[in-house]
Amino acid sequence: MPTDNNSMIGGASRRSVVTAIGGLGALAAGGEIDFAEAADRPGAGKVYGVFAGMDKKSYMCVLTGGGSVPVYRMSLTGLLPPPSFEELHVSPFWGSVTMILQGQLEIGVTAGEVRKVLGKAGDSFVFIDGEGDGHTSARRGDQPLQVINARLKEPWTALSKSFKGWPDFVLPPKEIAPAVSF
Repeated sequence: MPTDNNSMIGGASRRSVVTAIGGLGALAAGGEIDFAEAADRPGAGKVYGVFAGMDKKSYMCVLTGGGSVPVYRMSLTGLLPPPSFEELHVSPFWGSVTMILQGQLEIGVTAGEVRKVLGKAGDSFVFIDGEGDGHTSARRGDQPLQVINARLKEPWTALSKSFKGWPDFVLPPKEIAPAVSF
């Protein structure tokens, strides 16, 4: 696989994928992710919401729009080789956003019309399933997975205003532990 900054990853160049998520410098310095800016850029992927319903089952939806979402910690993974599978688990604290830079990440939920999605480079998952069934995750394909993971800071107000597509039966995340800067 080519290693220059313009090499193709999942149909989009590495540069356009990083640009589509708002740029790493802006993420680290600003303390928030600006999905509105990212959604308007060429090569931007889909955004999926993973949440607990009032019945405590896990659901997934496609989100549109976007805006600034406050974060308190971010990390860039190393290259994680496929395959892998992680059983049902919930999101810690107020939730997180996972942005796929390369590889494929499959997310599964326990209820609703959309039960499983195979995310690719440029796609993002907004996890706010802090209780209930949780979700599964698996690395798929033949390329290593690399993601940016941002832990949310008091997300429901920002997320509910920023994104369209959240159903009425979302169980907003509770404060499980204080979000502090690390």
